[in-house]
Amino acid sequence: MELESNETKLGSWTTNMVMPGGMKFLGRLTVTDCNVFFEAKYDSSMSGLASSVLFDVREEDGVLRIPRELIEGIEPKSGFLKKTITLKVKEEGDFVINNGMMSIAPILKALEGSR
Repeated sequence: MELESNETKLGSWTTNMVMPGGMKFLGRLTVTDCNVFFEAKYDSSMSGLASSVLFDVREEDGVLRIPRELIEGIEPKSGFLKKTITLKVKEEGDFVINNGMMSIAPILKALEGSR
């Protein structure tokens, strides 16, 4: 994954992502001032490989790219055993970052910055 020359990386984490269709993946989340990238490494939902429909136009070298201007809302939710951030993406649906028991504060700070 290569960043544009005018793009600044705000942080990168290994986490889980639940796609709008319900498929769950473990991978690398990278937040920049222009995009949110997710490079899925493992299908943690045990439902098989991701279909090409899932990543459609925004797939670049196997990396999901969500332009920040398409993110209509960011909803954090913290419980004792489950901490999540829901990205409400225009015309795509909800992408849920599930960080398990780990803090979502650094991810949330990056997502809320430079918007």
